[in-house]
Amino acid sequence: MHFSLSCPVAVAFCFGVAYGHYDRGHIYNYTKGYQRVLSLEFLREVIEGKA
Repeated sequence: MHFSLSCPVAVAFCFGVAYGHYDRGHIYNYTKGYQRVLSLEFLREVIEGKA
């Protein structure tokens, strides 16, 4: 799943932390094109202490 959110990165981070337990995906930022900002798998690993 891929998310394109129009919000501050901190809000996108919180969304990723909440959603990252359920599915794989990425959060993107749009600045002259989409740039991948955050992987939900990475957030899951940080929360579980694996990263």
